[in-house]
Amino acid sequence: MAELTGRASGSVPVRGGSDIPTTRTLAWLVDQYAQARDVRPGSVSQLRYSATLFGRWLKRKPTLKDLAETQVNAWVRALLDAGTLSTETIRSKRRHLVCLRRFAYERGWMRTLGTIRPVKQAARIPVAWSQDELAALLHIAALKTKRLLRHRPVAWCEFWRAFILVGYYSGLRLGDLLKLRFEAIGQGGTCVVIQGKTGNALTFHLPEDALAAVAAIRKPERARIFGDLLCRRTIQDEFRWLTREAKIGGSIKRLRASGATWVEATVPGSAMAFLGHRTPGLAHAHYCDPRYIQQNKPRPPRLG
Repeated sequence: MAELTGRASGSVPVRGGSDIPTTRTLAWLVDQYAQARDVRPGSVSQLRYSATLFGRWLKRKPTLKDLAETQVNAWVRALLDAGTLSTETIRSKRRHLVCLRRFAYERGWMRTLGTIRPVKQAARIPVAWSQDELAALLHIAALKTKRLLRHRPVAWCEFWRAFILVGYYSGLRLGDLLKLRFEAIGQGGTCVVIQGKTGNALTFHLPEDALAAVAAIRKPERARIFGDLLCRRTIQDEFRWLTREAKIGGSIKRLRASGATWVEATVPGSAMAFLGHRTPGLAHAHYCDPRYIQQNKPRPPRLG
């Protein structure tokens, strides 16, 4: 390809010396990236999956040569035309290949970067649960069988009450909820955790009802409040059942959005700190449901 420094031997000169064959796979490139960058295992997995999707479109293992501008642009166009993935997912996959291209360029394995067509972000209105819907969710959780979790003397209904309350009051992502430890709960319910996604510290407060719910599932002694009781997949599946029974829809992510929405509705401008964001406007763009935070928005006078 034009943007790769192709030689008769099929190799690309590295800035600093040795040659790298352009037939090296993207799987190899991801490995190189993971070794050179301080990235989370989850991020590396996402890069691998995007490279795999690219290979499925090519119907072969993708190589460095396939990172050519025209090839990647054609792939992005094909994803958009297929209509099987959301715009946000396509934006994410495009971003992953752009990341790998930039890394290859920095290493001297590509001559020029060119331009990968942008994918316009589709407008999305954040959705949160109303107070009545949250009450319905807690009601369904309370009706869930008192049968104990397998191998654990903790009732399903007590587990879900604690999970819902902590998720709502803390605004934590699912991964951080699963890692939340009893020792993180300080005096008066104040907690400080390091967020897995950003690496930033987040402080939140658990009121008395959440503390009581956590205390109810404290036995047996363990380190993590939720993650040592159920695995991620089971929690997601069971929570889906709860929302379906409560007839409210949504996933665990909506607990975080609901917490942010009602914090913002109570104290305007507070959702950013509640979510642990550093970028202004991010909370309103992705988490705060305007139906609830703009209820007091000025309205024009009535006509007639």
